[in-house]
Amino acid sequence: MYCTSARQTLDHNDPLSQDRPPRLFETRNRAALDTNAIIVFSIWAHGLQRFGDQLVRFPKNPEFALLLTGNPPRLAHIDAMQLVMRREYWLAEGGWYDKGESGDGAMYAKFAAKYGYRSVETVLGEHF
Repeated sequence: MYCTSARQTLDHNDPLSQDRPPRLFETRNRAALDTNAIIVFSIWAHGLQRFGDQLVRFPKNPEFALLLTGNPPRLAHIDAMQLVMRREYWLAEGGWYDKGESGDGAMYAKFAAKYGYRSVETVLGEHF
């Protein structure tokens, strides 16, 4: 993986811009990795703590908060509200097909691997 030049980055410095060109590319085939097909935001998740690679829920303790960046989008690292995906891709994937407790993480990892994603550090919201 590599990054485009600093000059290109400065020319397109709005992290929320869906129209900026990709900055990260696969080394071998130059395929864009940070496409605007999927945008991943950070959120504050209340009542959660991380222990190793697991999330532990504390529903009676909303003061326990964990910043979930969603980067990389994978199981136990992303919440349903963090990912925004282009409608045509969402429909092509069958919408919300996995309604299990960890369905969002499983689906989002698959989508990100297939379409690429752009991570935005902006906190979108809070999940209680």
